Amino acid sequence: MSIVAECAKRIIVMLDGRVVVNITPIKSFEDRRLMEKINVEPLQISRLSIKTAGKAVLTINEYISLI
Repeated sequence: MSIVAECAKRIIVMLDGRVVVNITPIKSFEDRRLMEKINVEPLQISRLSIKTAGKAVLTINEYISLI
């Protein structure tokens, strides 16, 4: 998922030929239920930032700026 976080502007998830999710990477990492549903682990930095600051980030630099 780190490559997705760095390169993608949108995450699109399909199920049975239908688009079920079309959101930004940051929104996907903030949605714990979505991550569980699609069997994806959020980035460690995203999990840490959600626990400590209540907001997901994608990079260490974003986290440093947040705190």
